[in-house]
Amino acid sequence: MQKNEIGGYDVFYEMSEDGQPIENFVPYIRELQRNYPSDWVFFGDIAGIQREKITGSSVIEELARHGIQVQYKKQAVQDGISLIRVMHQNRQIRVHSRCLMYIECKTNYHYPLAPDGQPREGIEIPYHDWSSHLMDAERYCAMGVFEGAEIDPDDFIQDPGDDWLGSEIDVETMFGGIL
Repeated sequence: MQKNEIGGYDVFYEMSEDGQPIENFVPYIRELQRNYPSDWVFFGDIAGIQREKITGSSVIEELARHGIQVQYKKQAVQDGISLIRVMHQNRQIRVHSRCLMYIECKTNYHYPLAPDGQPREGIEIPYHDWSSHLMDAERYCAMGVFEGAEIDPDDFIQDPGDDWLGSEIDVETMFGGIL
């Protein structure tokens, strides 16, 4: 994701490789940094500071060993969802058409459902399943970037082409009822 000139962000690339050691992602990150030279900032889940029993180190420590400094902080899930909801409603988020997993996750991201198929009353945390991981990542990034951040047009990928989904996305229908 990157900040865009309309006060939001563009989702331009995605990757999902569950079950892999975190160091396996470093080559992908380095390739993106070569292809999109800019100032990179990484945001992650505060749970990333927990040490794994097998390795004795945390995901954030492993990434730091490779020169990737991840920022993290405790944040309320609902605050992030509210921020992203407002940004979608104001058409400040553009999604590249190649980001099919992002769209699939948004479509399936939901609160726990009652037997009648409606969201359960009083539950403010979305259902944790395969679709929630990418949505959590988006939330960490959006909260990290947009707390008092200024938009600088020089920070953007220039001429992104015509393959963007943005104002064409019907937020109410598309994004699983959460957004």
